[in-house]
Amino acid sequence: MSSRLFIGLLVALVGCKSDQGVTLQDDGSVAPGDGEEETEWTEEELEAFEGATLVILEPTSGAFVPLGEGADFEAELLDTDGEPIEFDEITWTSNAQDTWVPSGIAFEDDTLDAGLHDLSVEAQLPNGDRLNTTVGGIRVQHEDAGIYAGALYVDTTAEYEGTELTTTCIGSATLIVDVYGETATGESVCTIALLGYEIDAGHVFDFANDEGDLTGAASIDLTVLEYEFEIEGEIDDGELSATWSDDVYGYAAIAGELDLVRITRNTELE
Repeated sequence: MSSRLFIGLLVALVGCKSDQGVTLQDDGSVAPGDGEEETEWTEEELEAFEGATLVILEPTSGAFVPLGEGADFEAELLDTDGEPIEFDEITWTSNAQDTWVPSGIAFEDDTLDAGLHDLSVEAQLPNGDRLNTTVGGIRVQHEDAGIYAGALYVDTTAEYEGTELTTTCIGSATLIVDVYGETATGESVCTIALLGYEIDAGHVFDFANDEGDLTGAASIDLTVLEYEFEIEGEIDDGELSATWSDDVYGYAAIAGELDLVRITRNTELE
Protein backbone atom coordinates (compact mmCIF):
# COMPACT_ATOMS: atom_id res chain seq x y z
CA MET A 1 0.00 0.00 0.00
CA SER A 2 1.40 3.39 -1.00
CA SER A 3 2.00 6.01 1.68
CA ARG A 4 -0.43 8.38 -0.06
CA LEU A 5 -3.20 5.75 0.05
CA PHE A 6 -2.46 5.00 3.75
CA ILE A 7 -2.64 8.70 4.68
CA GLY A 8 -5.89 9.03 2.72
CA LEU A 9 -7.44 6.15 4.65
CA LEU A 10 -6.24 7.62 7.95
CA VAL A 11 -7.75 11.03 7.14
CA ALA A 12 -11.05 9.38 6.21
CA LEU A 13 -11.07 7.41 9.47
CA VAL A 14 -10.34 10.53 11.54
CA GLY A 15 -13.07 12.41 9.69
CA CYS A 16 -15.54 9.64 10.51
CA LYS A 17 -14.68 9.80 14.23
CA SER A 18 -14.92 13.56 14.26
CA ASP A 19 -18.45 13.30 12.87
CA GLN A 20 -19.29 11.18 15.94
CA GLY A 21 -18.24 13.97 18.29
CA VAL A 22 -14.69 12.71 19.02
CA THR A 23 -12.07 15.43 19.30
CA LEU A 24 -8.42 14.81 18.39
CA GLN A 25 -5.61 16.38 20.34
CA ASP A 26 -2.54 17.96 18.69
CA ASP A 27 -0.77 14.61 18.68
CA GLY A 28 -3.73 12.95 16.93
CA SER A 29 -4.97 11.04 20.01
CA VAL A 30 -8.57 11.10 21.24
CA ALA A 31 -9.25 13.60 24.01
CA PRO A 32 -9.89 11.93 27.41
CA GLY A 33 -13.57 11.54 28.30
CA ASP A 34 -14.63 12.53 24.79
CA GLY A 35 -17.76 11.04 23.31
CA GLU A 36 -19.83 11.66 26.46
CA GLU A 37 -22.67 14.09 26.08
CA GLU A 38 -22.77 16.87 28.64
CA THR A 39 -25.69 19.16 29.28
CA GLU A 40 -24.90 22.74 28.44
CA TRP A 41 -26.66 25.20 30.73
CA THR A 42 -27.36 28.78 29.78
CA GLU A 43 -26.50 31.58 32.17
CA GLU A 44 -30.19 32.15 32.84
CA GLU A 45 -30.72 28.47 33.66
CA LEU A 46 -27.75 28.42 36.02
CA GLU A 47 -29.10 31.46 37.85
CA ALA A 48 -32.25 29.50 38.68
CA PHE A 49 -30.14 27.18 40.86
CA GLU A 50 -28.88 30.02 43.04
CA GLY A 51 -30.43 29.69 46.51
CA ALA A 52 -32.25 26.48 45.56
CA THR A 53 -33.43 24.09 48.28
CA LEU A 54 -33.81 20.32 48.24
CA VAL A 55 -36.74 18.67 50.04
CA ILE A 56 -38.05 15.12 50.50
CA LEU A 57 -41.79 14.81 49.89
CA GLU A 58 -42.13 11.05 50.46
CA PRO A 59 -41.66 9.35 52.81
CA THR A 60 -42.08 11.81 55.66
CA SER A 61 -40.19 11.59 58.97
CA GLY A 62 -41.47 8.72 61.11
CA ALA A 63 -43.35 7.10 58.23
CA PHE A 64 -44.10 3.39 58.11
CA VAL A 65 -43.00 1.44 55.02
CA PRO A 66 -44.29 -2.17 54.70
CA LEU A 67 -41.42 -4.62 54.27
CA GLY A 68 -41.17 -5.99 50.73
CA GLU A 69 -43.96 -3.80 49.37
CA GLY A 70 -43.54 -1.00 46.85
CA ALA A 71 -43.40 2.46 48.44
CA ASP A 72 -43.15 5.89 46.85
CA PHE A 73 -39.98 7.96 47.19
CA GLU A 74 -40.03 11.55 45.96
CA ALA A 75 -37.79 14.58 46.33
CA GLU A 76 -38.02 18.06 44.85
CA LEU A 77 -35.66 20.90 44.02
CA LEU A 78 -37.18 24.34 44.60
CA ASP A 79 -36.02 27.80 43.51
CA THR A 80 -36.04 30.83 45.79
CA ASP A 81 -39.72 31.40 44.96
CA GLY A 82 -40.63 27.87 46.00
CA GLU A 83 -41.21 26.74 42.42
CA PRO A 84 -39.98 23.30 41.30
CA ILE A 85 -36.83 23.17 39.18
CA GLU A 86 -36.67 20.36 36.64
CA PHE A 87 -33.65 18.37 37.82
CA ASP A 88 -33.48 14.64 38.55
CA GLU A 89 -29.79 13.98 39.23
CA ILE A 90 -30.49 13.16 42.86
CA THR A 91 -28.94 10.32 44.88
CA TRP A 92 -30.64 8.61 47.83
CA THR A 93 -28.90 6.82 50.73
CA SER A 94 -29.84 5.16 54.02
CA ASN A 95 -27.83 5.18 57.23
CA ALA A 96 -29.04 1.62 57.92
CA GLN A 97 -28.41 0.02 54.53
CA ASP A 98 -25.22 0.79 52.62
CA THR A 99 -26.37 -1.11 49.54
CA TRP A 100 -29.46 1.08 49.05
CA VAL A 101 -28.37 3.90 46.71
CA PRO A 102 -31.14 4.62 44.17
CA SER A 103 -31.23 7.82 42.14
CA GLY A 104 -33.94 10.00 40.67
CA ILE A 105 -36.48 12.62 41.64
CA ALA A 106 -39.34 10.12 42.09
CA PHE A 107 -39.58 6.32 41.98
CA GLU A 108 -41.15 3.27 43.61
CA ASP A 109 -38.99 0.83 45.56
CA ASP A 110 -39.43 -2.30 47.70
CA THR A 111 -35.84 -3.15 48.66
CA LEU A 112 -35.32 -1.40 52.00
CA ASP A 113 -34.37 -3.84 54.75
CA ALA A 114 -36.32 -4.13 57.98
CA GLY A 115 -35.25 -1.55 60.55
CA LEU A 116 -35.24 2.17 61.30
CA HIS A 117 -33.83 4.27 58.48
CA ASP A 118 -32.68 7.86 58.15
CA LEU A 119 -33.00 8.59 54.42
CA SER A 120 -30.87 11.29 52.79
CA VAL A 121 -30.89 12.83 49.32
CA GLU A 122 -28.06 14.73 47.69
CA ALA A 123 -27.89 16.82 44.53
CA GLN A 124 -24.77 18.21 42.83
CA LEU A 125 -26.11 21.25 41.01
CA PRO A 126 -24.79 22.54 37.67
CA ASN A 127 -23.73 25.81 39.33
CA GLY A 128 -21.40 23.88 41.65
CA ASP A 129 -23.61 23.89 44.75
CA ARG A 130 -24.13 20.63 46.63
CA LEU A 131 -27.43 20.22 48.47
CA ASN A 132 -28.59 17.49 50.84
CA THR A 133 -31.41 16.84 53.28
CA THR A 134 -32.57 13.98 55.51
CA VAL A 135 -35.79 12.52 56.92
CA GLY A 136 -35.46 10.28 59.97
CA GLY A 137 -37.20 7.40 61.70
CA ILE A 138 -38.53 5.63 58.63
CA ARG A 139 -39.78 2.32 60.01
CA VAL A 140 -39.55 -0.63 57.61
CA GLN A 141 -41.08 -3.90 58.79
CA HIS A 142 -43.80 -6.45 58.11
CA GLU A 143 -47.34 -5.11 58.07
CA ASP A 144 -48.30 -7.28 61.07
CA ALA A 145 -45.25 -6.41 63.19
CA GLY A 146 -45.66 -4.58 66.49
CA ILE A 147 -46.75 -4.95 70.12
CA TYR A 148 -50.24 -6.29 70.79
CA ALA A 149 -52.02 -5.97 74.13
CA GLY A 150 -55.43 -6.94 75.44
CA ALA A 151 -57.36 -9.56 77.38
CA LEU A 152 -56.80 -13.21 78.19
CA TYR A 153 -59.81 -15.36 79.10
CA VAL A 154 -59.42 -18.87 80.49
CA ASP A 155 -62.38 -21.12 81.40
CA THR A 156 -61.64 -24.07 83.67
CA THR A 157 -64.27 -26.78 84.14
CA ALA A 158 -63.88 -29.57 86.70
CA GLU A 159 -66.19 -32.07 88.37
CA TYR A 160 -66.46 -32.26 92.12
CA GLU A 161 -68.63 -34.88 93.84
CA GLY A 162 -70.72 -35.22 90.72
CA THR A 163 -71.13 -31.50 90.22
CA GLU A 164 -69.59 -29.70 87.30
CA LEU A 165 -67.94 -26.43 88.26
CA THR A 166 -66.68 -23.75 85.89
CA THR A 167 -64.59 -20.71 86.67
CA THR A 168 -63.21 -18.01 84.41
CA CYS A 169 -60.03 -16.08 84.98
CA ILE A 170 -59.40 -12.86 83.12
CA GLY A 171 -55.97 -11.33 82.75
CA SER A 172 -53.98 -9.09 80.48
CA ALA A 173 -51.64 -10.32 77.78
CA THR A 174 -48.92 -8.77 75.64
CA LEU A 175 -47.48 -10.31 72.49
CA ILE A 176 -44.80 -9.08 70.13
CA VAL A 177 -44.85 -9.83 66.40
CA ASP A 178 -41.29 -9.54 65.10
CA VAL A 179 -40.20 -7.10 62.36
CA TYR A 180 -40.36 -9.81 59.70
CA GLY A 181 -43.87 -10.84 60.76
CA GLU A 182 -42.78 -14.45 61.27
CA THR A 183 -43.37 -15.01 64.99
CA ALA A 184 -45.65 -13.83 67.79
CA THR A 185 -44.43 -14.41 71.35
CA GLY A 186 -45.48 -13.24 74.79
CA GLU A 187 -46.64 -14.04 78.32
CA SER A 188 -49.62 -13.57 80.61
CA VAL A 189 -50.84 -14.44 84.10
CA CYS A 190 -54.35 -14.82 85.47
CA THR A 191 -55.71 -16.34 88.71
CA ILE A 192 -58.01 -19.36 88.67
CA ALA A 193 -60.35 -19.62 91.68
CA LEU A 194 -61.86 -23.10 92.03
CA LEU A 195 -63.16 -25.05 95.03
CA GLY A 196 -61.85 -22.45 97.42
CA TYR A 197 -58.38 -22.47 95.92
CA GLU A 198 -56.66 -19.75 93.95
CA ILE A 199 -54.01 -20.76 91.46
CA ASP A 200 -51.89 -18.36 89.42
CA ALA A 201 -51.95 -19.58 85.84
CA GLY A 202 -48.91 -18.38 83.94
CA HIS A 203 -49.07 -18.56 80.16
CA VAL A 204 -46.32 -18.49 77.56
CA PHE A 205 -47.30 -18.05 73.91
CA ASP A 206 -45.20 -19.01 70.92
CA PHE A 207 -46.82 -18.65 67.49
CA ALA A 208 -45.70 -18.81 63.90
CA ASN A 209 -47.38 -16.31 61.59
CA ASP A 210 -48.13 -17.35 58.02
CA GLU A 211 -49.69 -14.37 56.25
CA GLY A 212 -52.08 -13.75 59.11
CA ASP A 213 -52.69 -17.37 60.15
CA LEU A 214 -51.30 -18.18 63.60
CA THR A 215 -50.32 -21.65 64.74
CA GLY A 216 -48.25 -22.75 67.69
CA ALA A 217 -48.47 -23.42 71.39
CA ALA A 218 -49.72 -21.93 74.63
CA SER A 219 -47.96 -23.32 77.67
CA ILE A 220 -49.77 -23.03 81.01
CA ASP A 221 -48.03 -23.31 84.38
CA LEU A 222 -50.43 -24.12 87.24
CA THR A 223 -47.60 -24.53 89.78
CA VAL A 224 -48.64 -28.12 90.48
CA LEU A 225 -48.48 -29.05 86.82
CA GLU A 226 -47.60 -27.70 83.40
CA TYR A 227 -49.45 -28.30 80.16
CA GLU A 228 -49.03 -27.26 76.54
CA PHE A 229 -51.97 -26.54 74.27
CA GLU A 230 -52.03 -26.39 70.53
CA ILE A 231 -53.30 -22.97 69.56
CA GLU A 232 -54.70 -21.34 66.43
CA GLY A 233 -55.53 -17.76 65.64
CA GLU A 234 -55.19 -14.90 63.21
CA ILE A 235 -53.84 -11.40 62.76
CA ASP A 236 -55.81 -8.96 60.66
CA ASP A 237 -55.48 -5.20 60.38
CA GLY A 238 -53.89 -4.72 63.78
CA GLU A 239 -56.06 -7.20 65.67
CA LEU A 240 -54.85 -10.56 67.04
CA SER A 241 -57.10 -13.33 68.26
CA ALA A 242 -56.45 -16.96 69.23
CA THR A 243 -58.15 -19.89 70.97
CA TRP A 244 -57.11 -23.18 72.53
CA SER A 245 -58.73 -25.97 74.57
CA ASP A 246 -58.04 -29.46 75.89
CA ASP A 247 -58.84 -31.95 78.65
CA VAL A 248 -55.90 -31.70 81.05
CA TYR A 249 -54.99 -35.18 82.27
CA GLY A 250 -58.66 -35.94 82.90
CA TYR A 251 -58.80 -33.50 85.80
CA ALA A 252 -60.17 -30.39 84.12
CA ALA A 253 -61.19 -29.03 80.77
CA ILE A 254 -59.42 -25.76 80.01
CA ALA A 255 -60.32 -23.40 77.17
CA GLY A 256 -58.59 -20.11 76.53
CA GLU A 257 -58.93 -17.08 74.31
CA LEU A 258 -56.80 -14.08 73.39
CA ASP A 259 -58.29 -10.81 72.18
CA LEU A 260 -55.55 -8.26 71.47
CA VAL A 261 -55.01 -5.10 69.45
CA ARG A 262 -51.78 -3.53 68.26
CA ILE A 263 -50.80 -0.61 70.46
CA THR A 264 -47.59 0.34 68.63
CA ARG A 265 -45.57 -0.68 65.61
CA ASN A 266 -42.51 -0.68 67.83
CA THR A 267 -41.30 -4.24 68.40
CA GLU A 268 -39.35 -3.70 71.64
CA LEU A 269 -40.83 -3.27 75.11
CA GLU A 270 -39.47 -0.24 76.96
